[in-house]
Amino acid sequence: MMLAKTLFLFTIIVIGFATPAFAESINLKIKDLPAQVHNAIGFTATGISVNSLEGDIEVISIIFGVTVTEPSGDISITIPRNVFDAKTGDDDDEFFILADGEEVKFEEEKDEDFRVLSFSVIQGTEEIEIFGTKLLTESYFEKVKAATEKQEALTQEKFEQMQRDALQQAIAETTAREEYELEQQIQKAAEEAEVEDARMAFLMESCGEGTMYEEGIGCTPIEEESIDSGPLINSIFAAMGVGLAVMIILWGIGKKRGHKELSDDK
Repeated sequence: MMLAKTLFLFTIIVIGFATPAFAESINLKIKDLPAQVHNAIGFTATGISVNSLEGDIEVISIIFGVTVTEPSGDISITIPRNVFDAKTGDDDDEFFILADGEEVKFEEEKDEDFRVLSFSVIQGTEEIEIFGTKLLTESYFEKVKAATEKQEALTQEKFEQMQRDALQQAIAETTAREEYELEQQIQKAAEEAEVEDARMAFLMESCGEGTMYEEGIGCTPIEEESIDSGPLINSIFAAMGVGLAVMIILWGIGKKRGHKELSDDK
């Protein structure tokens, strides 16, 4: 809007508006801008004093401040097209006139350069507002279109940003939840391990000397390691058996040898 107003002010400064000689003319002051167009609008009036003229580029209108001195005042306003106009595309559109908020019927004459509006207002009227579509360089339809496109772009951008924000928030929440759950699991496992170690230490300390704690059984005596004598005894008996057999064999041999010698002597 500031750019539009700046361009608007620049246009007013550099462009001159040629207004033909009328009985009277009035400067056009632009609302909210330190600018005015000298002798912008011409008029003739009976029973009406024109006190001021202001242009509103927001609603595309010109507003006359008037004093009606007779029961019915007549006015004919000559509007240069390069100052104020009502058009749809390249075709002329209708002006719309309000007198203190009430619609006013009017007659119009026009050519390529000017549009002349003639109408009457009642005594007591203080403000006459004429609505068009183009005030100096501000086009109503162009403005509406630009505003609509800007709003649509902002809406789409805002929607996409909302989607991005929602996605990022969901990812952050999921990550935070997973990290919290993992941390809780680690902490729980550590606590359980600590409790189990403490329990086992207590149970081991509870068993007396010469005993040890066995899971699911309790304190049990510590058995001394014993030597398995079975194989040794078997080896001894085997050796004795072998020795006895050898002795019997030797005895048998000796006895036989004795009998032989006795026979030879005889």
